[in-house]
Amino acid sequence: MDDALYLDLAEQTGSGANDGQASGTPTLRTSTLLIVDDSRIDRSQIIFAAKRSGLNLRILEASSLKAAMDVIETSRPDIATVDFCMTDGCGVDAVEALRRCGTRAVVGVSGSDDPTVDRAMRAAGASMFLNKSDITPERLRAAIEHAMGQGPAAQDVKIALSEFDLLILDLVRELNQADTADLANDILKRCASLDYALESAHYAEAREIAAEISRNAGRIRDAIAKPK
Repeated sequence: MDDALYLDLAEQTGSGANDGQASGTPTLRTSTLLIVDDSRIDRSQIIFAAKRSGLNLRILEASSLKAAMDVIETSRPDIATVDFCMTDGCGVDAVEALRRCGTRAVVGVSGSDDPTVDRAMRAAGASMFLNKSDITPERLRAAIEHAMGQGPAAQDVKIALSEFDLLILDLVRELNQADTADLANDILKRCASLDYALESAHYAEAREIAAEISRNAGRIRDAIAKPK
């Protein structure tokens, strides 16, 4: 496994390690993060963000799909970031292998703004997608927490979507309620904004949008509940 590298943030301060060799025994319970990317610079960027994310991580690097498949089979990482375009294939294959082995959180990454890349990674099983230019410690942590269904932003979004599901049921039953039409249209627009905020890992903005959706959903339910 000559192109797989191992790092342990509990022991290592640099971004390099000996190939195929663990760099130390973690003193705290850690999650294993696999970074799949054929660019050393891009892997270093993600390592930099991971070190400053506040997460307790043991990092494994794979610079090719072949190395990634070997690491997935032997180490079964808890979390992974996967580049879409690899020199020896497509990152979709790695995403599918990670999901088969039970990896809890898979974040697709790419330097491309092509929306079909995002859709392909999500269709393969990635829970989140980040453009490489957007990767910061805060956004990496938020993306991982969202992919694992944890963190305040993910909880807020779950609540908002639950409210939205109830809203849709109400609207289907009460399509003749013209006085709620404007609020319903606003919610549909805000849901599109929420999708964009989640895809971009702009979680502060996502929390605000989720709160607004919930407020409007409550207003519509109140309006529907009023006697005619």
